[in-house]
Amino acid sequence: MVFGPGPRAASSIDRIVVPGILAGMVAAVPMGIFSMIAAATYQHRGFFLPMYHIASLLGDDTAARSLQEAARGDVFFFVPEPAIFGVAMHLVVGGFFGAIFAVVARVLLFRVEPSRALPSRALPSRASIIAVGVVYALLVMLLMSLVLVPAADAVLSGEERVSSFASVAGWGTFTIQHVIYGLVLGLWPVFRPQDFTSAVRAESEGP
Repeated sequence: MVFGPGPRAASSIDRIVVPGILAGMVAAVPMGIFSMIAAATYQHRGFFLPMYHIASLLGDDTAARSLQEAARGDVFFFVPEPAIFGVAMHLVVGGFFGAIFAVVARVLLFRVEPSRALPSRALPSRASIIAVGVVYALLVMLLMSLVLVPAADAVLSGEERVSSFASVAGWGTFTIQHVIYGLVLGLWPVFRPQDFTSAVRAESEGP
């Protein structure tokens, strides 16, 4: 007995995973920009604090220094290494969840009818696609905040370094960040449905 997707299904998934990674990284950019603008303006915590906070996962203390400098009036306190690491990790995580979204959207929104090289139903509306993106992003927020990030803290340091990010940023701001990620991610299948329909046809037609 063979378990897992057949070669056609695997091929169709392969066709959308790489675009999903790219879409997730693109969606992570405005999400990160919003978080940094929020940190520098109404939160008064420093423009680069969100990236420094990510770097604190490895024991870096630049986030605490950023808070001190912001309190003194320097909201653009900048240290290259933790900032670059934070940006890189933010994009990697965004790309990872973008790849998962690609598979989720492929299954939920673009189905294949057996023995036909066409989707099994009309393409979903733009609103429904974007709604799926937003709901997905909010589920990612809960998964990261309640499970994955606390687990990373426990494994790497045994301390609460990044798992407090939501409470530090404020759940309202944190939620808006993920809504932005979901909106941009949802726009991908809206403007490039061919990425999904070509995968559907590949699964239907086979090699």
